[in-house]
Amino acid sequence: MSALRSAARSWWRSGGTGLVARLIVGGAFLALAVPKLQDPVGFLKILREYDLAPASVPFLLNFCAAVLPWVEALCGALLVLGVAVRGNALLFAALLCFFSVALVSRALELQQGLPFCAIKFDCGCGQGVVNVCRKLAENAVLLLLSLFVLFGRAPRFCLRARLFGARSATTGR
Repeated sequence: MSALRSAARSWWRSGGTGLVARLIVGGAFLALAVPKLQDPVGFLKILREYDLAPASVPFLLNFCAAVLPWVEALCGALLVLGVAVRGNALLFAALLCFFSVALVSRALELQQGLPFCAIKFDCGCGQGVVNVCRKLAENAVLLLLSLFVLFGRAPRFCLRARLFGARSATTGR
C-alpha cells in the first residue's frame, strides 16, 4: 500500500497529472474541432441561432465560423504536444466560460416549460444534438482541467522544454 502511495506521489510531483489533464483538454478540443472543420456552413448556421452578432454584420459570424475551429484544432494540438501550455490552457478556460454562458442562454430561449435538463439541441460543439446539463457538466470538467493545467506546476512532459530548453530558476527564462 505504501509503495502504491509512494508511486502516486511520485507521479504527482513529476507532472504526470498535468500531462493527463493536458491530453484530455487538448484532445477534446482537437476532436471537437474536426466536425466543424468538415462542415463550416453547418457550423455557421448553428452560430446564427445564438444571435451573438447583429444580422447586419454577417462578416463577424462568417469569420468566427471560419476561424474558431482552426484555433481550437491548432491550440488543442499544441496543448497535447506541450507547446505554449499555459497560454492554451488560459484560452480554453476563457472559451469554455463563454461557450457555457452561450449554451445556458440558448437553452433558456428553448425551454418553453420543459425542465432545464430535458432540453436537447445542437449546441455547435461538434457532437450533434446534446443534453444541456450533460454538456454543461462536460464543460465544467474541461474548465477545471484547463485551470489545473494553467495554475499547475510547469509541465515536465512538454515539447517546449525540448525545443527551447528548460527555464532557469535564476534568470526566469
